[in-house]
Amino acid sequence: MIINPSTGSISRASFSYKSNNPPDAPTINFSGKSGGLYCFLVNSTDPDGDYVSYIMVMGDRTLNVTDFFPSGVPVEICHKFWPGHYILYFRAKDIYDAESDWSDIEINIPRTSAKLYTLFHWLLKRYLMLEIMLNFLG
Repeated sequence: MIINPSTGSISRASFSYKSNNPPDAPTINFSGKSGGLYCFLVNSTDPDGDYVSYIMVMGDRTLNVTDFFPSGVPVEICHKFWPGHYILYFRAKDIYDAESDWSDIEINIPRTSAKLYTLFHWLLKRYLMLEIMLNFLG
């Protein structure tokens, strides 16, 4: 109800309500790795065209939340992982807090032997006698 103070008239106020649909569950694609970071392209479409943000549970108990991006625009998300097996979970949320279902992807970060190999060579160069003994035993 709205009252006009100068005339004293009363009128009814009307409001319209727009329903809000949640975004689609995000699609996740591995986009590569660089310097120990593993990157993923995440994309979700909001049926209402609302901007979306992404919530990620990275498998190592790290929670990340992005800024809002236009609906349907792929967003690259990078994270550093230690060697191991991880299940990553992604969810989209629109600007009105409607959330999508969860999507997930499994990744396996292999252990590398490069550091151990480099250390072994350093020891051999440093301690020539060790190399001679190992050659004698082998």
